[in-house]
Amino acid sequence: MNTTRILLLSTACLLLLTTSAKANHHEQDATAQKRFTKTQQPLVDLLTTFLHGASYGKRQAHDRFWHDDLIYTSSNGTRTDKAQILSGISEDPSTPAEEPPTLFSADDIQVVMLSKSAAVIAFKLVAAPNDAAKTPSPATNYYFNTGTFVKERGEWRAIAWQATTKAKGTTE
Repeated sequence: MNTTRILLLSTACLLLLTTSAKANHHEQDATAQKRFTKTQQPLVDLLTTFLHGASYGKRQAHDRFWHDDLIYTSSNGTRTDKAQILSGISEDPSTPAEEPPTLFSADDIQVVMLSKSAAVIAFKLVAAPNDAAKTPSPATNYYFNTGTFVKERGEWRAIAWQATTKAKGTTE
């Protein structure tokens, strides 16, 4: 191979690597600042509002979020329904709640719109100790959650739910 060919081949490889690195960087930026479509955003907002209310043990948050025909499979392998979930939550107190010992939030949210009235959300649930609660703080726990939502009478509700404890030491 002559020098000109080697120089051209080297330049082409360098250009290809630079372009690939820039594309990968843009993909990482897009993932870090995930944008949802206007059809997905109401589901993300519903999830965020629910997790905040659930952190405080608000019955109304559960009542609004879960469909009456819910099938819920917990991370410990038990099945339950909306009535059983609500029976374990006392009525919301008239005074503001204390700071909860655990705050729930969602990371790595994925929304798949199946139709105008059906969707699936998958995310990593973060159960983090709340320092403001002044209780012994266990380590943060992570769960993979997947929910199937239906839209009826203009409202989205979770009709099927699967929670799985995230394996310790995994990167996803």
